[in-house]
This record gives sequence, structure tokens and C-alpha cells, in this order.
Amino acid sequence: MEAFKYNILDSLEGDLKDVVSDNSIITITDSLGRIKYANKEFCEILECEANSLIGETHKLFKSHLHTDKKYKDLWSTIRMNNKWHGVLSGKSTSGNQFWLDTTIIPVTNKLENTTTHIAIYKDITESHIQTTQLTERNIEYSRYKSIYQSNNVGVIVVTDNQGSIIEWNKAAELAFGYLKKEILGYPLSVLISYRSKKRNIKELVRAIDKIKYKNKTGTIEMYCVRKNEKEFPVEFTLNTINTENNNIYCATIIDITKRKKLEDKLKQQTNALEIYLNRVKHDIVAPFASAEGLLELLKDEEVSERVNTLSDMLIKTIQVGKTLVNNLNHEPIIANRTNALQIIDFNIIINQVLELLSGSKNFELFKINKDIINYHHYNSNPEWIMSIFQNLIQNALKYSKELSNGYTPKIDISVKSLQKQVIIKVIDNGAGISENCIDNVFNLNYRASKDDAPGDGLGLYIVKNIVENLEGTISVKSEINKGASFEIILPNLN
Repeated sequence: MEAFKYNILDSLEGDLKDVVSDNSIITITDSLGRIKYANKEFCEILECEANSLIGETHKLFKSHLHTDKKYKDLWSTIRMNNKWHGVLSGKSTSGNQFWLDTTIIPVTNKLENTTTHIAIYKDITESHIQTTQLTERNIEYSRYKSIYQSNNVGVIVVTDNQGSIIEWNKAAELAFGYLKKEILGYPLSVLISYRSKKRNIKELVRAIDKIKYKNKTGTIEMYCVRKNEKEFPVEFTLNTINTENNNIYCATIIDITKRKKLEDKLKQQTNALEIYLNRVKHDIVAPFASAEGLLELLKDEEVSERVNTLSDMLIKTIQVGKTLVNNLNHEPIIANRTNALQIIDFNIIINQVLELLSGSKNFELFKINKDIINYHHYNSNPEWIMSIFQNLIQNALKYSKELSNGYTPKIDISVKSLQKQVIIKVIDNGAGISENCIDNVFNLNYRASKDDAPGDGLGLYIVKNIVENLEGTISVKSEINKGASFEIILPNLN
């Protein structure tokens, strides 16, 4: 076999002979691509013995019938007795992928009228893998870069692993007031408020550590500063991407000025309402004191019409007292709790309210329908949202019509959470509200119905205050004996 090799090599002319050495990776095939010789170096790459290759079709060359453009070009070139050069890849016996820089030289024996193909290879597997990985990282970075450059709504700032700003999108220019050419190369710290810079930088370091060691996105709240030195609160989310063995950090920044103003307003409104409710608490004593007085009168009375009248008065008085106590004990708005905003799960909140109200009179007779559609997350105070549903559903339960064979009390609750707003509707088929009362139903201590239904006129007043604090609107439509429809629209301030 070695003699065959050298006979072939002796037929080479000029510089071609110098290219081939004993250290080269070589195969020799006939005109049909069957292997006539494979040296030790080639066999080591394939992880097989030479005698298992001789006479077999060279799999690395594939076939001239193969649809891949590379192999069509390879065969058309060498059949025209021209040299072909390119990169071929395959797998070893154990399944390891390899890449070979390949030169195929056709050698024609004119006497025998035969053509032999000498293939000389250079193993480029290691460099090919490194290049591929680098290309993939660069493609990922390029894709990543195109995303944040095209995003003119979200404020995106990109830094290198030293904290220097290397990319800056249009929304960042508008938010901070710096042109891209003015800010590139400066440290991220120039955007952080001076009054809390030390604390914020510590938070940033913690966020970076969370990404490095726990592979988690770091989100913090901080104050940033514009070019005109005006400060504003932001939610700062930090992500990372690895490219060319370097970490690049991408900060997505959301201006939460409206959210902070809302939180402050909620605190102020809560304090004001709690002052009012503290006064109401004292008024609770009055109906119970009246009840106690009536009971004393009953002790001195014999069973008579007057006793029955006093009993009726007592029942009504106690009902009023119980309603007041229920409002003050279960109304989340009056509690001294945090106003932190959270992602609202409307389904959970409505279920909690229904469970809380399940002890109401004739509750089991109501047909209650829910229709909740979440196209977008909505952040708010869950206790305030729960208070809205509690009062509206309680109102529908309270003012249902008299039960009859042709009437089933019904409450339809719908929520549609969109990108810019949330639409809430609570619709009942109860007694309804008269036209001359409908404009006053949200007033403090106002009751549209003067019948025996217990109430203090506080529920809808609370709902309206919460909605206004959330910068939303509330409206009501109603017809006597056909029911009432309350609609609330809350803007998504995130």
C-alpha cells in the first residue's frame, strides 16, 4: 500500500510534491470516490483501521448526486481535472464531529487512462468550534443590540463589565436628556441621584452578584438624575449577556414617577379616611345603646302590641349596628396597612370576596358569573382592589328583588386587563336605582333605598374614593326592577 502511495506521489509535478509530506493527512481515491489509500493520521481522526476503509466509498466526499451545493461543486470541479479546496466535516466512529480544511487534486495516468484523487487535509476542528462559538455569541449580541436599538419606548442602557456605558437607545436619550455621543464611555453612576448614590450603588452590586452567582435578574428601585439635574424614581432591571468572554449588562429602566405619586396619594387619602372612620366608630355605640334601652323597656312590658312594635324596632336597630361593625371590621381601606403595589390576580381576589360574603342572606340562591380576561399584568394595592369588589358585590346582594318563581337573582362580574387600562363591571338584576337617586349613590351616608335593607351609605362612597385615588373613573347605569350596572376603568400606570 505504501508503494502505491509513493507511485501516485511520484506522478505529481512541481510544487504539488512539496505540499505532501509524511506528516500530512492524506487519502487517495479512484474516479468513483472509492478509497485506495488512507494514511495513519486520517485513520486516527476517523478512529478506525485503514483496512476497514479500503474499497469503501469516501463518505467525506459524499456523492455527486447529493443535493448540497458544496458537493455538487466539489465533483464538477475534480471531474474537470481541476483542484478543489474547501472545508469538509464528518463524524468519527465514536460520534465526535470534526472539520478538515481539504484540498483535492486530480491526478491522471495517461497510459492507463485513469484518474486518481489525492486529498490533503488540515484538521481545523478546534479552531472551527471556537469560531462557531464566537459567531453565535456575536449573532446573539447583534440580535440583542438590534432589539434595544429599535425599542424607543423602554429606556435601555448597556454597559461593559466595568460599568461604562456602551449603548444607549432613543428612549434613554429622551428620559435622561443626554445624546448618545455625550454619554458613551461614561460610568453608569452619572445617572444615579447624588443623595442616594452610595445606597444605590450597593444595590447595583447586589443585583450583579445575583446575576453572577444565582443566575437571577436583579430588579431594584432607585432615584436617577437627568442632564438638567432633576431627579426621578425608576424601577431598574438588570440583565446580562456574554459575548467574547466578557459580560455586558443591560439595564431596562422604567420611570415610576406616577406610581410613586399614586402611593403617596394613597397614604394621604388613607390617613384622611381613617380620621373620619375613627369618628364613625364612636357612632357605633349609639345604635347598640338604643338597643339596650329598648331591652330595658321590654322587661317592664307584658306581651302586647307595644311589645311587638318594640321588638321590631330592636331588630332594625341591631341590624344597623351589625352592618356598621361589619364595614369597619372587614373594610381593608381603613386598616393601617402598607400600600405596596403588587401584580393583581383578579380571580383570587374575587373568590376571596365571594367566600367572605357567602354568609349573606340568600347568597346560595344567587347565580354568580365571572369573566376574567388578562391580556396584561396590572399592578395595584390588592387590599384596595378587594375592597372595590367587596362593596360592589355586597351592594348587589343587598338590593336584590323579592324572590319569586320567575326570578333568579344574578350577579355578573367581568374584568378585562389591557395594556393601558383595566375595565371592571359588576352587573345585577336586582331592584335597581331610581333616576332621581342615581347621581347621589356615591355620596357619603347616602342610601338610595329607604326600605328595610341594612346599610349605612358608606360602601359606594369608599369605592368611589379608591377609584379616584387610583386615577380611575366609576359610573353606574340602572333601571328600577331591572338591576344596576357599575363600570370602573382603572389606568395601568406601570
